[in-house]
Formats: sequence, structure tokens, C-alpha cells
Amino acid sequence: METIYKEKPDRSGRTIALVLTLFAVVSCAIIYYLAVHMQHYIANNPQKLDLYYRNTKRFSQEEKLQFLAAHAGLWEYTSEVTAGGLPLARSDLLEIKSNGIIWQVAQWDVALPGPTAPVATRLIQVRTAYVVPYGALGNDTLSDAYTIHQIFIRGSDTCFGGWNFLDLWNMAKSGDSLVLNRKKYGRYRGEPAAFFPKGLIDLVGAGASPDNPYFKRNGDNEINSEIQLTARVRGIRDSGAKAASANALTMPSCQDLTSLGEVFKEELAHAFKARASIIGSPEAVDSLLDRYYQPLLIEEHFRNFPRPLPKEVTASFSVNRDGSLDHIQISGQQERDKMLANEIIHEIGAWRLPPAEKPIGIKYTFTMP
Repeated sequence: METIYKEKPDRSGRTIALVLTLFAVVSCAIIYYLAVHMQHYIANNPQKLDLYYRNTKRFSQEEKLQFLAAHAGLWEYTSEVTAGGLPLARSDLLEIKSNGIIWQVAQWDVALPGPTAPVATRLIQVRTAYVVPYGALGNDTLSDAYTIHQIFIRGSDTCFGGWNFLDLWNMAKSGDSLVLNRKKYGRYRGEPAAFFPKGLIDLVGAGASPDNPYFKRNGDNEINSEIQLTARVRGIRDSGAKAASANALTMPSCQDLTSLGEVFKEELAHAFKARASIIGSPEAVDSLLDRYYQPLLIEEHFRNFPRPLPKEVTASFSVNRDGSLDHIQISGQQERDKMLANEIIHEIGAWRLPPAEKPIGIKYTFTMP
């Protein structure tokens, strides 16, 4: 009798083929994603790409230490201007330690839209970070600034913002001033203990010390009485004492917010919604761009742009009935600078204006920092 042997299916071979097919599909998807988003990635993360740093002369370890020592100290930046007829004041208190640790308190005093008149509003960012000098590129000195912790104060609300991200710092001395990302800081000459507003630096680590003016004791102010925040803070850990009952005070997370510009965009959108106004003309849009978007979003955002900027950029876009913006285009010579054009389009696309009676076409020339 003839014995017929049937070969068993090679399941391992099929499995390998399936894995290779899936790998090919995923690889194609990744390549497509990178092709679409690489320019925006470069604009926001140049510190990790050899494409941008390839011509940079790297600092030695000794040069890094010398660089930090030369730039260490207490620095302050202030700006008071009128934007679209409204007052706008900005300040930035910056401490750079010789070991690279950064302490910073930035404050914006703006007039947000109100029901009948502009409402004075204060936004504060407090953060600690550390800076790692990288090297020199022409006349620029480039460093990576890593945010460790930060908080934002918005009126009576406080929340912990995004962390574990990088900023590219272009930092250099100019006489007795510090030029950091197109901002000129002067050296602080007062008492070091009075440099930062009392209690603000403690908030970064949620330091609920009794003498912190941003905390208050409930009840009869006894040592064992609970401490409550005067502004809500998300995610404070209980240290074991009754002083940490602030866990009960919660507010929406702001982990996705990394800068005062991001905070301001949210506050402005809330103000527009509360006022329930409707835009009826291109002139009304221009006024909003003059007051808010030009000085507090374009100028602030593109101070960190890693390449030289033109003096002006002209953009055209449509304001939709729901206040969103689309059909964004950059005209003129800047249209050929795809890295810059894509970054501007991405930023403008994140804005929200009041609803429009009907779609409005806008052409506006922004002044770059």
C-alpha cells in the first residue's frame, strides 16, 4: 500500500510573511507621515535634527561651563506698548545659574474683550528648567532649554502646564545685556531676595509654606488647620500633613499648554464666547489682529524661530461663520520659504475669532520679531 505523505502547512512561513507585510505597510505610513510633517517638526524641534545642527561648531565640556558662567545672573525684560489702542505690558524675570538651572517668571497684563469694555487681565507663567549649551552657528550660540516644571496663573485659576519638552535658545551677551531669542534683557541691580515676587517660585513645586501669600489657612489658622490654595492647583500631592487637602480642588488640565501664548489663545477664545459678539466686516478682524494676534501670538511665537526672519509676512485667509480660519496662504517671497510658511499657516490655523455674519476674506501683513 502506498503511503502518501501530506506536507503540513508552514504556518511559521505565513506568519513571517504577514509580519513583513504589516511592517511594509507601517513603514509606508511612517514615511508618508514624515514627508507631510517633517518641515513642521524641524521648525519646532531643530535641536534634535542634524539637518539643522550639522554646520554648528560644537562646544567642548569646558566651553559649555564657560558659556554658562558668562551668562549666569539675574536678568529682566520689560515692554509696555499700545496694541490696537489697548495697553499691553510684558515682563520676564529670568535667573540663569552657573550650573544651567533656570528659574523664570513671565507676566502679561492685557485687556481682554469684555461685555461692554475691555477687561484688565493678568497671565503669569512660572517655570524651572535647565539649559544645555550646544555650540556656535555663525554669530548665534545655540542651547537646548528643557522645561522641568511650570505653572500658569490665569486670574484666580492656577494649573500645572506642559513639561518634558525642549525650547531652542539663541543666547548671547551684548555689552551688559543678554539677548535671548530676540529679546533684550537688562541685568537686575537690586537685592537678589527681592527679584521674584514673593511666593511665585514656590508654586512651581507647589510649596504650601505658611508664609506663601498664594495659600491660606482655613478656620482659626492653627498649625494643624488645613491649607487651601487661593487659586486652584491641579495634582498637588499629599505630603502626609493636613496641609495638602488641595487635591480636592480640581480644574481642567492644562498639560497641553507650554507657553503664555497658548494660555492666551484659550483665554481669548473664552472671552469671545462670553461676549457673544459677531464680526461683520474685515475692519473688525483687522482690529483684533492689531490688538491681540500680532503682538501676543505672532511676535512671541516666532521669537523662537530657528532661522532669520523677514521684516514682514503677508497672509491671506478666510474667517468662517464659526470663527475658525481656513484657506490660509502666505504670499510674496516668504511663500518660497516652506519651513516658515508652514509654521505661520499652522499657527494661524489654531486661532479662533468671534463668529462671522458671513465668511470674510482677510489679507493682513504681520510684522515679524
